[in-house]
Amino acid sequence: MFKSPSKTLSIVENGGGILHNVSSHIAIREGYRQILRDHNCLQILLKHLRSPSLTIVSNACGTLWNLSARCQQDQQALWDLGAVSMLRNLVNSKHKMISMGSAAALKDLIAAKPNMRVDEDKHHKSGMPTLQIRKQKALEAEIDQTLAETCDNIESPQLSPTETRRQREHISMD
Repeated sequence: MFKSPSKTLSIVENGGGILHNVSSHIAIREGYRQILRDHNCLQILLKHLRSPSLTIVSNACGTLWNLSARCQQDQQALWDLGAVSMLRNLVNSKHKMISMGSAAALKDLIAAKPNMRVDEDKHHKSGMPTLQIRKQKALEAEIDQTLAETCDNIESPQLSPTETRRQREHISMD
């Protein structure tokens, strides 16, 4: 990981923030995705998940959330690189953006592997779900719960200071 001459991670934090902000645009353009692939960006983002900086981890989770959707090639690469276990470890983070980003990316990656469940069900003779299937269903339920809790805890615009001020101004104008 890059450290500036002053031994801070500020360049990585700021660069990661920029990438996170533009990653939703990158995600819908195959040419931009290819540029990231050519420069091993997915591997770098996964390394960022191990950073001591919460900002770097948060930005990496948000970027992976955007890049984990809508592209089988990148989804398969993330599976092959071990992203699922890394993201699973971050789902219960106290940092809301890390928790939400990792849970959403994990949900995208699990959804990209629907054949995993079908193949395992075919090979089990008793008709009862296998341990792996039960674990996957439990993980999916945990992810859904984490996303629901995280989204519920993020301030809505109606509770924001700006919206409250507007409401007060509107009332005083009446």
